[in-house]
Amino acid sequence: MAMTGAEKLTVALFCCAVCAFFCTQDIVAIAEPTGMWLPTAISVSFYPALYTAAKHGREKEVRRLLDAGADVDGRSGADRSTALHIAAFEGFEAVALLLIERGANMSATDEYGGTPLHWSVSPLSRNHCLCCRPV
Repeated sequence: MAMTGAEKLTVALFCCAVCAFFCTQDIVAIAEPTGMWLPTAISVSFYPALYTAAKHGREKEVRRLLDAGADVDGRSGADRSTALHIAAFEGFEAVALLLIERGANMSATDEYGGTPLHWSVSPLSRNHCLCCRPV
């Protein structure tokens, strides 16, 4: 028996609490267009599906969400950062470039005044800096 969209979303939300990587698989197209948010395993706050896809470097899902009309500058519920902030922080250059091509605000600030560039050079950043990595 096939699951309804609501049943898929319920299962997905449960699975997201266990593994954030599941968030960007089959349910992002259901969640984002309706304005629903997906929880991640890293915080009790909620994040838009585009943010979650960008966080995990899922370029295909980011493209699919943007094509479906996702807000390229949608904000996280935790610190008001954007998908570009988190893509830069995690070092996902292809995702960051895609977001920029689709009109992401490179000057967007989080609640502390940090821009995506600030996040990319943070000492806590996974790849430290998109433009300064050794070749």
